[in-house]
Amino acid sequence: MALLKLLTQTEIETKKNQLDPKWALKDGQLVFHKECIDFDEAIALINKIAALSNSLDHHPKIVNEYNRISLSLFTHDSNGITEKDFALAKAIDALNE
Repeated sequence: MALLKLLTQTEIETKKNQLDPKWALKDGQLVFHKECIDFDEAIALINKIAALSNSLDHHPKIVNEYNRISLSLFTHDSNGITEKDFALAKAIDALNE
């Protein structure tokens, strides 16, 4: 499998500014936290994210605690943040519109 090109810090910052403000950079990963109304809403969102992830063949770390969801995006094969992470982040943002 060919490695995807790592984005520079400037590219990452520019692209992050085009996302929902809830996205942040932490420990070299693109992270997102969302509080839903209840557990059912959180699981429904997780299921939508899972379907998107499968369609884009890129799978985030997802943590759920009752009505709270945390996502971490990182391209493991490239050991950093790539276009693939931002493509998934944009698709996730579109779910919340």
